[in-house]
Amino acid sequence: MKQLYNRQVKNPEVPKAVVQALEIVLRYGPSAQLAVVGRSLFKRPEGGAIHLGGGLELWHGFQTSLRPGQWKPFVNVNTMVTAFFEPGPLIDLISKILGDRRGNLDISQVRALDKSQIVKLNKKLKKLKVHVTHLPYRRKVTIEKVTLASASELKFGDPPRSVAQYFATTYRPLRYPNFPCIEVGTKRNYIPVEVCEVIEGQHCKRKLDENQTSSVIKHAALRPVERFKKIEHDLRGCIASNKPYLDHFGIRISDKPVGLSARVLPAPHVIYQNDQQAIPRNGAWELQNKKFYRPANLKCWTILNTSNPRYCEPSAIKNFVASLRQYGNQLGMIVEEPAKIRNCRPTDDPKRLLTEERAGLKDLQMVFVVLAGSGKNSPFYSPLKNVAETELGIVTQCVTDYSINRRCNPATIVNILQKVNAKLGGTNSTIPQSVKTVVFEKPVMVMGADVTHPAPTEMNKPSIAAVVASVDRCAFRYIAAFRIQKQNAVAKARIEIIEDMRAIAKELLLGFYRANNGVKPHTIIFYRDGVSEGQFSQVQQFELGALRAACRDVEPGYEPGITFLTVQKRHQTRFMPQNSRDGCGNAGNVPPGTVVDTTVTHPVDFDFFLCSHFGIQGTSRPAHYYVLWDDNDFKADTLQRLTYGLCHTYARCSRSVSIPTPVYYAHHATKRAKCYVDARTDSSESGSSSNNSGMLPTCILDDAVKITEIMEKKMFFI
Repeated sequence: MKQLYNRQVKNPEVPKAVVQALEIVLRYGPSAQLAVVGRSLFKRPEGGAIHLGGGLELWHGFQTSLRPGQWKPFVNVNTMVTAFFEPGPLIDLISKILGDRRGNLDISQVRALDKSQIVKLNKKLKKLKVHVTHLPYRRKVTIEKVTLASASELKFGDPPRSVAQYFATTYRPLRYPNFPCIEVGTKRNYIPVEVCEVIEGQHCKRKLDENQTSSVIKHAALRPVERFKKIEHDLRGCIASNKPYLDHFGIRISDKPVGLSARVLPAPHVIYQNDQQAIPRNGAWELQNKKFYRPANLKCWTILNTSNPRYCEPSAIKNFVASLRQYGNQLGMIVEEPAKIRNCRPTDDPKRLLTEERAGLKDLQMVFVVLAGSGKNSPFYSPLKNVAETELGIVTQCVTDYSINRRCNPATIVNILQKVNAKLGGTNSTIPQSVKTVVFEKPVMVMGADVTHPAPTEMNKPSIAAVVASVDRCAFRYIAAFRIQKQNAVAKARIEIIEDMRAIAKELLLGFYRANNGVKPHTIIFYRDGVSEGQFSQVQQFELGALRAACRDVEPGYEPGITFLTVQKRHQTRFMPQNSRDGCGNAGNVPPGTVVDTTVTHPVDFDFFLCSHFGIQGTSRPAHYYVLWDDNDFKADTLQRLTYGLCHTYARCSRSVSIPTPVYYAHHATKRAKCYVDARTDSSESGSSSNNSGMLPTCILDDAVKITEIMEKKMFFI
């Protein structure tokens, strides 16, 4: 560490083992008293935990890590919240898991649990640790399975007797003999659920439902002043409980946040038709009296309503269509009446429905699909997008019945039209001339890349890589390419490196070439999401090398200047204005455009923090940009302004977003590819063979993410 700051080493990377050793010292004392979850430490709130429903409660905690600063290393501290299982009788937890909006399941009124309830319990309770209460001593066991049969049905021994009979003669009669048992150990020992107690301090690793997630976000959203006070409180407790170990290693930590200087970049003007300018204020701008830079017309389209007609009446859809036409006209679009409006069921075959929609309509441009509930969680969504984009080549736009019934306001309609215009090939806005002259003087291709991984409960599904690339002079229109990542089935390891980058990059370069009449990009700016610092050198070596090889594949000797940056959002660095009067909005966050490139950045490498969005609630999280390679020798200010400008080109809204548009699009593209995989895997569960890991063969998965030729030129993924 001293050698790094004395500039005595050629390699600016501090060995991982050194950082890990120091971080162990930082957490050693508190970890003996608190619940450890990864690198974070949690405790149950003294005033009582906040109940999230479903047998979960919210615990507060903090995370510490070591970060290199420009003159010295820093301890990075941030507050955390996460879900833990509520301690207590397991039967109470089961009652809460199987409850609904009306409340917990009334155990006394249940004769037996059905198969669907047992499946739900197995998803929630597997690997949960419990104490058994029927023995004279405390014994801890781990739930491997919840049995389908009840305690009165499960039999063992010779002569056979049920678990319920055994407990009645050996311990005491069971109150709920018709309830299941838990299976523990490798020898399939059965224990009735009513004699088990959930042990305190067990983190819930499974995905939360919408209501639970909403509650977590609500309680995690602390204003900067509140967050920093809590951080200081947590840090003082951490230092106090860790003092002997810190003293032993000669480590001194300040309990106050570091002060530093930041710059606020001016927001770029957003250009619309006839060079009309929109000036962002607090990260947002109005579209009043503005027309899209290049509007597309919606002349041949239809509406499929999968919602219950009682909840989404014809009059509501008629009003929605009228609003689309009215505001479309104001934005420069011509929106005709839909050629068809018809109702269907969400259980209908989407391929048949879309084929029928296209019948008799030679120039069908788009199908609007009305979904019930929260849209993307609809069971109709993934199969719809799969057949529309990988088989039929039909552009679709999903709308929730809630948006049509209750949120059919100008803001909602304009946001929908922004997506529609982009999907139809239009250009909503462009970047100002000042940015064009510095960076876009010659042809530039801006790229974004991301890899999405399956949840721990979906290890039979693959990781998916997506890369997007701009194909126009103003970096508004993008095309996308997907690939299934190879899996390490034995270790179930997540592979972050995009293995087929060379072929993907060539595909996108040729797309740019065709879209620009044979012109190749002079400069490539590549934003890579989802890479941890430990993978920087690996990503730089492999993916940058693959990108260069792809350029040579397009044409021997073709060597455009490449600037390669990583974008990190999952970090714990937060900023707040030193003077509260400088805060932005009700929360008091740093204003959009805030750049930090001193004090807490790397002593040798080129990195910076940029907060490009307006923080509505909680504390804004800046994006951390790390420049791994720069053939173009951009000045820091030029690259920062370009990055900030690209946060203003997001087609889905008239706001600056928290990360550059190509990164957002790459993220959307991976989610769309996941829809294709989900549609194939869910429909193949009973039909197709899979490998030993339960995953479909690679050839089927590769075929699943191949879009039709017509979709290759469209922004269908936004």
